[in-house]
Amino acid sequence: MCYRRESAPPKKYVASKFDKDTLIYIKTVSKRDPDHFQVGPDEVAYIICHDGTSQLEYEGGFYRLVSKPSRIIWVKKVPRELKIGVPKEATGVNIGFHARVRLYPIDWDLIYRLFDVNKEEDTIKLTDIQDIIRDLAREIFIKLSKEMDLSSQEFKKRFNEELNRALASTKLAGFGAVISYLGLSTMCKLPEAFEEE
Repeated sequence: MCYRRESAPPKKYVASKFDKDTLIYIKTVSKRDPDHFQVGPDEVAYIICHDGTSQLEYEGGFYRLVSKPSRIIWVKKVPRELKIGVPKEATGVNIGFHARVRLYPIDWDLIYRLFDVNKEEDTIKLTDIQDIIRDLAREIFIKLSKEMDLSSQEFKKRFNEELNRALASTKLAGFGAVISYLGLSTMCKLPEAFEEE
């Protein structure tokens, strides 16, 4: 392992740079950077050592890199929420929808391989992946709209399952998704099965 935990905070260290739109923050810690890095209490870090070995660090605190360069990928423990909406004109079934999708990492090696994380410093923003999620969600909604006899809870569950299956064939294959909200919209009265419970 190319790092070890420190008992006291160092004077200089490398830390993540998150804003409300950041899904992942990536930094290559080079020989000119401080030897220490921080994992915040609300973060998980994936450390890729110079020899290709890797380690997940769930515990917040300060760590010392014993060899550099090393690459660190930070993500928040609480999944980031992405809001998407598709108008009824785009579904072809006279019903549009809006959803809140929470993405969380399930395979760090896939994330590392599928995203261009070779830059010295980079971020993956929610806006960078919004179109992928929206297009997948629209196709899934059109497919499931043929099963109007499902209850709203069953529909949401199937939608979530199908979205996770579809993610596996995209650059987001290293992530899982949870639909925290799914709402439908139309100028006509909604089918009874889709009204909010």
